[in-house]
Amino acid sequence: MYTPPSGKSTCLSVLLAAMLLAALVLPNVGCRSGSSAEALVVDIGKRNPEQLMRFYLGAIDGVGGDSLLTTDGRRVAVRGDRIEALTGYRADTNSDGRLDWDETVALVAVTYRAGERYPATRDELEAQTDYRNDDVSFTVDLQGTMTVATRRIFVPMSALRAAVASVDPANPRVMYPVSTTIVGEHWLDNALAETTVMTKRQDGFWDYYVYNASGQLADSTSTEPRPLQSPTQCAGCHFGSRTFEPEKSFPAPARPGPDGPRQFVSDVPRVSPDVVAFFDEHRRRSDTVLGIYATLFVGQLQEMAAAGNISDSDRRILATLFGEGE
Repeated sequence: MYTPPSGKSTCLSVLLAAMLLAALVLPNVGCRSGSSAEALVVDIGKRNPEQLMRFYLGAIDGVGGDSLLTTDGRRVAVRGDRIEALTGYRADTNSDGRLDWDETVALVAVTYRAGERYPATRDELEAQTDYRNDDVSFTVDLQGTMTVATRRIFVPMSALRAAVASVDPANPRVMYPVSTTIVGEHWLDNALAETTVMTKRQDGFWDYYVYNASGQLADSTSTEPRPLQSPTQCAGCHFGSRTFEPEKSFPAPARPGPDGPRQFVSDVPRVSPDVVAFFDEHRRRSDTVLGIYATLFVGQLQEMAAAGNISDSDRRILATLFGEGE
């Protein structure tokens, strides 16, 4: 005669099954053997560690860290064995079975540019993108929080137009196409001090990199008020929620900050507060882009429409967003 298992046995079976599932999801998590084959628990003390690790590891595997990261919904772990196989670098430098922030910074410093995805020099970047061509880029000059230098930002017109054309008026998220490259030249005393670059990856994250005054790849910016290490200190602002001037106050002027003016230097379109509020681009940063380039571009289109020199395709963009020109 069949006897059903007792409640105690059932609980034990469930516990054993849960332990087995955890072992499958996070193999060898926290193991102190010192082996690179263990999954290393991410213990970096940062908000949203999974997003950060997908950003960093996606630069290694090209697929948002999918092959290098595991999670059980509570804890995030990285596969030390796979990182070492791809890069030759052992991430768990203190052999404690965890990946802390210092180890993460060291890992990124060694591996972030290992794939050689970037042009080796600023001249090569310009040759590949033609970003200084007025017919290619939407250009904005500003002074702000990042640096005391005047920043000249170049956004590919084709990418900006595609991003704005794809905006859903019911949910106005500005998302740029893959391979979009946004360039920021930092000018001090009529000299180009450094160049910062963002290029959108296949996995949806952006790569951040810097060229120094000589046009060579550098690990960080160098201008006051502080150097910023790329990419670790780039991610903090782009993934965070803190707002910065002059974008925060636009279209109203921003007051000077402790390190100097915070303002748009070049002429920018007159953009109505309704359009600024519609995109809420700086605060929303849907694509982790801090600049309000779509807002300014739409303001330019509205000025062109009012002057009667707008193209049919751009008129259709305004019609889709606001019903203008229908």
